[in-house]
Amino acid sequence: MMSGNFPHARQDDLLVQEVLDETLVYDQRTHQAHCLNANIARIWKACDGKTSVAHLQDLLKDQANNDVVVNHILQELEKHDLLVANTHHIPRDPARRALLTKAGMAAVALPFITSITSPTAAQAQSGGNDGGNNGGGTSFTGPDNTGITGPTGFTGPTGQTGATGATGPTGPTGQTGATGATGPTGMTGPTGATGPTGPTGSTGATGPG
Repeated sequence: MMSGNFPHARQDDLLVQEVLDETLVYDQRTHQAHCLNANIARIWKACDGKTSVAHLQDLLKDQANNDVVVNHILQELEKHDLLVANTHHIPRDPARRALLTKAGMAAVALPFITSITSPTAAQAQSGGNDGGNNGGGTSFTGPDNTGITGPTGFTGPTGQTGATGATGPTGPTGQTGATGATGPTGMTGPTGATGPTGPTGSTGATGPG
């Protein structure tokens, strides 16, 4: 496995699901669900441990200051433990503000990963607590500390197959089929036995003398 500037996307203990133009990643280690937008997901999926940061930047070459954007995305992936350790190293200086000044954009223009912590089974059973949100569902905040909507949850398991329905009524009797063709004539039977001889006829009259 390469190291240094060849980021490698982590695969272990992650559940990944595509939802429209977003990618949801559930971390089974931390019980956190991460929502990646299209650009972040594109870079993350290209992190195969063989592609350099420079080539990753080329994937977003149609965007202004793509080098700054890609480096920011890699920092986000590393921050949320979505990269294999020790496969990505970029200078931490200049500070983010300096990078944003170079990019000529506000912080809101950079893509951020949004995350939400899922309650464990025990927390869910007890009703849970989100740390002061009136006992409601877990929430999370974006980079500007403004509350944002969490990512769509993962699709639940398929339910059990329902019972077989009742047998429907018997359908109407079909029409009588056409008469079949006449069969071949049978063979001639054997000749019957000879009948008995008939009686002898009477003697004829005597002729004239």
